[in-house]
Amino acid sequence: MKRLETHLMAAAIAVGLIAFLGCDAVKEDPDAAKNAAEEEVDDSDAEKPLDIDTKKEPKITAKKKKGGPDDEEPPDED
Repeated sequence: MKRLETHLMAAAIAVGLIAFLGCDAVKEDPDAAKNAAEEEVDDSDAEKPLDIDTKKEPKITAKKKKGGPDDEEPPDED
């Protein structure tokens, strides 16, 4: 039990130090917004929507089911 308490305490200290110090190894760029506005963006690799001709597309219709045990209405018994 003592070993578990030791490991939990070591983990809590490590998490606390990381949270306190943070992962701020790189300083923030104060001119980031200005630099991003000046940067040229190449959109030639961007995904472009395809032109679909709806006149050539087949119409999809639902098939009508014949009577069966899962139907809402029972078949006629005349």
